[in-house]
Amino acid sequence: IGNPEELDTDIGPIINKTAKNKLDAYIKNKSDAGFQVYQSSTKIIDHYISPTVIEINTLSDLDEEQFGPILHVLKFKSSEIDNLIKDINNTGYGLTMGIHTRIESRADLFSQNCNIGNVYINRDIVGAVVGSQPFGGRGLSGSGYKAGGPNYLIQFLNEKVVSKNSVAFGGNAELLNIQED
Repeated sequence: IGNPEELDTDIGPIINKTAKNKLDAYIKNKSDAGFQVYQSSTKIIDHYISPTVIEINTLSDLDEEQFGPILHVLKFKSSEIDNLIKDINNTGYGLTMGIHTRIESRADLFSQNCNIGNVYINRDIVGAVVGSQPFGGRGLSGSGYKAGGPNYLIQFLNEKVVSKNSVAFGGNAELLNIQED
């Protein structure tokens, strides 16, 4: 936790005081509601928030995206996977998802069937690699083509087709019938 300009910093400050207060209130509300909340014992100052893990029981325990160092953990049984994938897709959100498992087929099942922009398997879930990984969400988490992806520039174009009848301007239509020798 510290200055993001320093290479050994993993977590920088929250963007502003309003956002920090919102995240602090969210964490407190989850704790007060009986959720297991785990936080670092690091002393936090100013616009920083301690890394936080919140164990949730169902996806319905989440009602909006949280943009801060908060990780929600949901345990599930293998018999619940199909319903869990449906629940994930029904949230409407789809920026990033992290999957931690030793079963590769399970990771593949989630990554192929969840409507998520970026899926991270058995690794941290922060930041696509600029220049080599497109980044962007889907649904309520999306705003168009993925930044850094092959179609990203398309959204900035104003495509236009102009078809002109040159005869209407007095042109010679016979020029279109000239045969090459």
